[in-house]
Amino acid sequence: MRAAKGQALVHGEPAKLDRAELFKLWLQPENRAERLAQAAELCPEMGSEAATLLGQKMGSRLSPQQRDTLRKLCGQFGNRRGVELFGFLADHQLDGQKRAIDTLAHVVAAGERGRWSASGNWGPDTEDGRLCWADSPGRDYRDNSDTSLEGPILDLTGAVGTRFKFDLKTATENGPDKLTIEARPPDGAWKELARFTGSSPWTEQDLDLSAFDGQKVQLRLRFASDRSVTGRGVFVAEPRLSAQLDGSPKTLWSGQAEGPDFSLRGLLESLPQGPEALTHLELLSQIEERVGNLAQAADLYKVLSPSLGQPDFSARREALLGLVQRFGRQQAVATWPVLDHPDVYTDPGANQAVTAILQSARQAGWSTEGTWGLETAAPFGQVWSDSPGGQYANSQNTSLTSREFSLVGLKHARLEFLESHQLESTIDKVHVEALGADGKWQTLKTLVGSQSWTRDQLDLSAFDGQTTKIRFRLETDRSVTCDGIKLAALTVRAEDAGGQQVVAFRGDPGEVKLDELLASISSG
Repeated sequence: MRAAKGQALVHGEPAKLDRAELFKLWLQPENRAERLAQAAELCPEMGSEAATLLGQKMGSRLSPQQRDTLRKLCGQFGNRRGVELFGFLADHQLDGQKRAIDTLAHVVAAGERGRWSASGNWGPDTEDGRLCWADSPGRDYRDNSDTSLEGPILDLTGAVGTRFKFDLKTATENGPDKLTIEARPPDGAWKELARFTGSSPWTEQDLDLSAFDGQKVQLRLRFASDRSVTGRGVFVAEPRLSAQLDGSPKTLWSGQAEGPDFSLRGLLESLPQGPEALTHLELLSQIEERVGNLAQAADLYKVLSPSLGQPDFSARREALLGLVQRFGRQQAVATWPVLDHPDVYTDPGANQAVTAILQSARQAGWSTEGTWGLETAAPFGQVWSDSPGGQYANSQNTSLTSREFSLVGLKHARLEFLESHQLESTIDKVHVEALGADGKWQTLKTLVGSQSWTRDQLDLSAFDGQTTKIRFRLETDRSVTCDGIKLAALTVRAEDAGGQQVVAFRGDPGEVKLDELLASISSG
């Protein structure tokens, strides 16, 4: 198709070099005539700005093969970005290699796909040393807010058992101000997955998205506040989708916030000079395919690239990416100095010990829905509460859910905990539940009325030999509120095959300072 007179074929830029851009090329003393001639020749096809940029980068005429490469990159990424990428390939003597062109295109596309679209004040922030998304970075949120962070459309073709996982910290007015997690098919209606309000420390959230398996899905984080009382808001770290794909667990996508120091140009400029850049570019591409996010891949690339080419490189890569799959990028990178020695990461016992440390650090990471959080209660210190610092609200159905734990090979399992509760008599209830193999919650006990601190023990032997979760669920009616329930010393005990007592799960809310723990191991 012919372009309209005076217009470029791509992006509708003027097809005529203007005086300012001619002057830019005239300032290039080397091969000035060649630069001007090439820019004028390509201007009708590429537009004035991109043709001038190419003239500044290239001092000689392009070969037919180079022109094909340039057209491909400009067609995929736009004229200006395409010229910049072509310049990268030319600088590293890679512009004639299809493998290099395809790998670079994959990396750049990965950087552009999967980005969140923000409304209101949503943006990257740092909370407790963690890079995260926040509804109001660096400040308290405003009254009458209704803002959102909307994800890209994600393809779940072939995915089985899709989960949306993220770490969450909240500091909002309890009740009216809330974060809602929603999902929908493209152009469909938003469906609420979970709602969070009140104050809670960092907890790992794990939401079921299996209803969208095999389809396309879009996620939205929506924060809303009323017209009085504000706070720091909500913080979301390491949001990601995971599922079984071709029978293996895989991270399908990661929407981690990008730090201020990350840029695609800076990442490409950090690669070694010359043809060696292709090997590093391929490593970056491979990591991105495994973790689903270019910014996270860049962090992991920095950790792995010094050992590229060493005989044990593949083992190092798999050890690090295995940690990422289990515990997320931040903990994996923090742990790597402990593991980064053949005597450690190739030793099953040492590897298992470090993995156990990381797992124990996550044991306190219950999933909360609604206003559940931590408060201080003598003599126990921090305890779980359905409504920290106050009374629960009317018409509630909120929960505290443990991580999944295993009772495989164990028998006579039981749940032990300390609790005190004050509930509207016979009306408001706390249900203690366990997750069955069929995916349905089964009630172990229902608490009503009032009770001072007491130790409770519930039979879990019906779940022997399985993996399960524990849930405490508050259910209230439309009138009369009370202080609610407090929980401490949550433990699941059982017997092993030899009849010895073992702890299958410990859910105390005390916070593990993982960075300090790993630093002490590294220096020991």
